[in-house]
Amino acid sequence: MERPKQNALSSQENRGRWKKLLLIILLAAAALTFLVLRLAPIGDRTITLTALNKKSDLGEGTEIWLKSVLIDGVETAPEDVLEGTWVSENGYYKWRDFDQADGMTDSLTMTVPAGTDVDFLFESNRWRGVVRVHDGYIIQGLYDVNCWSSSDEGDHLISYREVRMAPGPIRVIRLLMIYLVCGLAFMWIRDAKRASRLKRVAERKALENRSYDTTKEMREKDEGRAPDE
Repeated sequence: MERPKQNALSSQENRGRWKKLLLIILLAAAALTFLVLRLAPIGDRTITLTALNKKSDLGEGTEIWLKSVLIDGVETAPEDVLEGTWVSENGYYKWRDFDQADGMTDSLTMTVPAGTDVDFLFESNRWRGVVRVHDGYIIQGLYDVNCWSSSDEGDHLISYREVRMAPGPIRVIRLLMIYLVCGLAFMWIRDAKRASRLKRVAERKALENRSYDTTKEMREKDEGRAPDE
């Protein structure tokens, strides 16, 4: 009866090893995919900035003042790289809901080559509103940038950094990696508990066997017979 149990246990251990190996392979594949997608450019895209004519709860205005655009760290005038019309004034590219220029648009667009990092520098104070940035990706590509701050100096700038990779896929891969790590951790904990349980059973059986042998030896001595070799 012991051999079938041992064979079944060995079969379970082998299946557990194969499952862990499969999870490790999947985790490595997910990590490699994450690195490739994170570092490799994924094609040209069109970024859109849209003034929402909206302010925060504490805001006193809805104007959007764009100071500059940094393309791979090189500062560029917004009107030189963005399509659309805002008001170019005092070193800023401005959107406002009053005194608008002829042909003024709510949105500005920009085509970004593959592998390019882009920073948008907006002025931030208590008169500034909310601008929506679409990073050119289909999945979860919208970001609302609140340009409000309690400052009234007019020289505090905030930066919105464009990313190289679509946020949707990167979140899915990260979630998959978390699930795989949790699966591996669960299997290792389960196997550790099983090994501990088997060790306790083996120790208990060994103790029972020693107790049985001791009892048998004492009984044979009491009966005046020599213990079995």
